[in-house]
Amino acid sequence: KLHIPAELFLLTPDTEPLRGVEPFIRLELDTERTKPLLKLLGVRDTPADADKLLARLHALSGMAQPLNHLAQISRLYEALDRIAVRCAPAQLNPITEAFSQKAIILTEAGEWMTSGEVSIFPDEDNNSPTVHASLRNLSLWPRIGVSERPALERTIEWLKSLESGAKLDTTAAKRVRSALQRDPARIWNECEHWLTLDSTWQPIETLRYRLTMQALMKWGELFQIGRA
Repeated sequence: KLHIPAELFLLTPDTEPLRGVEPFIRLELDTERTKPLLKLLGVRDTPADADKLLARLHALSGMAQPLNHLAQISRLYEALDRIAVRCAPAQLNPITEAFSQKAIILTEAGEWMTSGEVSIFPDEDNNSPTVHASLRNLSLWPRIGVSERPALERTIEWLKSLESGAKLDTTAAKRVRSALQRDPARIWNECEHWLTLDSTWQPIETLRYRLTMQALMKWGELFQIGRA
């Protein structure tokens, strides 16, 4: 395909992690003889930072049926993995922060979660959210703080950061329900909040039994729970 020069990369040790993700000059045109001219024309020989790759992941996280786009998602993770290997700790911090604040890790169930909500491998009952099986071998995950095994403590920290009394969007509510199913008693006692039928993160002392025609929900989304 034809591109303007500034859209293309020369193949160098620094740009190699982006192969398969960004467009490169055809190999037969990328020679030591042509490199000076290509640079003058604007072809890049240094990689952009990881922000562009993270932005693409964030965009994909809003698409329906992400498992249908697994090959494209895998290429982005693999590029970030190769970048992370070459990063100094200070350079890795923005990547780590992005994964901790945004739900851009694809799980085995096809959901999107943050680095504090998933683990690389499942627990014995295989009930906890984990990185998708095809992606678990990447060295990226421990580098950005993903636990090897499930750690409910980090999920509870995230739940405590939610605004009390706020109505959650569909994605956040789904993530909260998943957490509540893992250990409802502990979350009830430590967070002293619960998700209402209309997806509001509400203090438990304000909860009342109510059913109206305006906000009917499936009974399957209720959990039997009481104070310990």
